[in-house]
Amino acid sequence: HHGIIIDPDKRIMSLCGFEIGTIVKVPRNPTLDGDGNIIMTGRLAKPFLKCTHYELKYSKLNHALYSIRVFSAGQKKMDEEAMEAELDAMVTAIKAKCENKNISWIKGPKVRHSGMLSLSFQRIEIKSYKDSIYKKGKLKGSPEAKATGWAFSLSLTDRAMREYVGDSERD
Repeated sequence: HHGIIIDPDKRIMSLCGFEIGTIVKVPRNPTLDGDGNIIMTGRLAKPFLKCTHYELKYSKLNHALYSIRVFSAGQKKMDEEAMEAELDAMVTAIKAKCENKNISWIKGPKVRHSGMLSLSFQRIEIKSYKDSIYKKGKLKGSPEAKATGWAFSLSLTDRAMREYVGDSERD
């Protein structure tokens, strides 16, 4: 029995309405990542700043939700300054939600990530990247449809939940 010490006060247990550890009802034809974890995607009921979509990952070991990522499509007419301001707004929003978590932020170009506290076994990452701007009414593949702009993503990954196997499930 190998015990890892996790401080429950340091952990973020929900993000944008999704709860870490929720067990997935596995669909008939699940989408899997390269490691065999289950991936679910969709549109957020309530946007988080510019993020309108989500990607959830459930562990292949225990079917528990261990990764929550919310993201946006490419934004029209957004320069680098506006992009940096949006990243800062996302950090501010997360800091407000997690004020007692004492997150240590590392700021890099186009990315803010954090190692969080070692006792949480979680990592939060906020970043921007270039992505397609979806233009309604334009044919896919036409030059107008290929425009790109700054997109944003916020992810919370819980290593402990991804690898957790209860006593009854061990050999």
